[in-house]
Amino acid sequence: MHLRILLITLCCLPTLVSSLRGEVVINEVLFDPEGADTDLEWVELLNNGSSSIDLRDYLLDADGPNFLLPEYLLLPGDILVVHTNFTGIPYVDAGHMYLYNPDHNLGNTHGFVGLWRPNEYGQVAEFFVSYVEYGAPNQTWESQAVTAEIWYEDEFVPDVAAGHSLHWDGNGIGAAFWFDDASPVPGVAEELTEVMLVSFVAGMAGNGIQLHWSSGFTGSHFSIRRAEAPALQLEEIATIAPRAGTGSPLIYSWMDDDITPGRAYNYQLSGIDANGQVLFQSAVTLVTTSGPGAFRLLNNHPNPFNSSTHIRFQLFRQTPVDLVIYNTLGQTVRWLLQGEELAPGAHSFVLDLNGLPGGSYFCRLTAAGKSQVRGICYLK
Repeated sequence: MHLRILLITLCCLPTLVSSLRGEVVINEVLFDPEGADTDLEWVELLNNGSSSIDLRDYLLDADGPNFLLPEYLLLPGDILVVHTNFTGIPYVDAGHMYLYNPDHNLGNTHGFVGLWRPNEYGQVAEFFVSYVEYGAPNQTWESQAVTAEIWYEDEFVPDVAAGHSLHWDGNGIGAAFWFDDASPVPGVAEELTEVMLVSFVAGMAGNGIQLHWSSGFTGSHFSIRRAEAPALQLEEIATIAPRAGTGSPLIYSWMDDDITPGRAYNYQLSGIDANGQVLFQSAVTLVTTSGPGAFRLLNNHPNPFNSSTHIRFQLFRQTPVDLVIYNTLGQTVRWLLQGEELAPGAHSFVLDLNGLPGGSYFCRLTAAGKSQVRGICYLK
């Protein structure tokens, strides 16, 4: 009984704090120092607002260890470097905070860092202010970061080489605004010379292929060309304008959703200057999977809601679908679909819980013998 009450309380926190998000942000992360990691990993926090902020009781989750920060007044525009796996006695000194944590390192190939404002509930979306995940999507706090509107679903920043850091460019949220800093200096905003291309990778994302690259290129445009193996003749399928910058590497991504599962594709990325000259080229090959899963259940919108909300999902092939809403006792309260066969594509159904008490509910989508569940919150 206590657990059910707690679930309802967490879900139904007021949303008035949303306008205060983003005053303190994660600015840079060094997750894989060269050599041993102990004592050398760090996370930079930046006061991105116009007022001084006391960091007392801000919660920092560095891929597993949670730290409640001690009192520290962060002035507007200032940076605090939090050393997250320090083995000595914790202390604060001249813009650096050393936190005792000898037993856990940030992941060297994938991981996340999240920051929550002080509150009595812990790690909940209403107080989630900054997030970054790298190396892989769908990590521990991604869905909550999406709900808090500080990250995008299925996005991640590509892994970087040992000794490099992930650095925020200050221009927006999501993976596209992080770059590979090859010469990180904690607490210092650096000016880097133009870096044409750091990395170019491809991976499956839903029913398409997501291309990611890191580049400081400031010329005319990027050109993406593709050939379906075994063909060798590449055809241009997209051009992307680089974002304005100083030559520091920024993260870019582009989705190719015109593919056939089970086939191999060759991609070529080029940087083209104003005269049409190719300044760099890089290639990558990806063999697609035999086919995506039958479906994908998305977050409902809005959530929380006090009148109605949209239950959204994608089907990747035609299949019968069950869509049911149930309460924290496991009791069914609404059937939206019961065995209806739907065509592939995006689907959305309106859910109205009028007549039911406010609190936590769950939406379960079943198709092709598998199920996915999402939590929803009804404010009455």
